[in-house]
Amino acid sequence: MGQAFDQAWTEIAGNFGESPLEIESARLRLAEAMLSIAAEDSTDVEALKAGTLQAMAIYYRSGIRPTVSHFAN
Repeated sequence: MGQAFDQAWTEIAGNFGESPLEIESARLRLAEAMLSIAAEDSTDVEALKAGTLQAMAIYYRSGIRPTVSHFAN
C-alpha cells in the first residue's frame, strides 16, 4: 500500500498548491481513498494506485468538501 500511495501522490501532488495545510489535507484524503478501496490482501500496486486515483477524482468532482471547525479551548 505504501508504494501505491507514493506513486499515486507523485501523479497528483502538483494539483494541490504549496500550502502545507492544503498538501496535508490532500494526502490524508488520498490515504482515505486508498483505504476505501483496499482489501486485506491487496498487493497489486497498479490496481491500488488506479483505484485510489479514481476514488480521489470522484471525491473532487463531487464538489462536496468537509468543513473545518475551530473549537475554542
